[in-house]
Amino acid sequence: MPTKTTIVVLVILTLVGLALSLLVYPTLPEMVPSHWNAAGEVDDTMSRNTITFLIPGFTLVLGLVLLYLPNIDPLRANVERFRRVYNLFIVGFAAYLIFIHVLLMFVKINYLRNIFSQST
Repeated sequence: MPTKTTIVVLVILTLVGLALSLLVYPTLPEMVPSHWNAAGEVDDTMSRNTITFLIPGFTLVLGLVLLYLPNIDPLRANVERFRRVYNLFIVGFAAYLIFIHVLLMFVKINYLRNIFSQST
């Protein structure tokens, strides 16, 4: 995957995450669950302002850092040999983060109530 395409895909994934965040923002409580323990119980919360924009913003920043990190590598020629695969990894990782964000947003609006609980 070319680097320009990777940048475009990162921006699109970030916009999808932000669009979903803005769509569900009015339905979120002031404090929303952000972490669950092994028993599936909520053990940490964040404000809805923070959690709504945290993962999409982190996805874009981390993706761009990973994309340009080989530029400061003294052996950058080695990375250039597998640049397409490296770019594909960046896009895959960004897609994974946005997927997690989508799941968390659905949990927060009680659409998927027991996604983290274990069935017996």
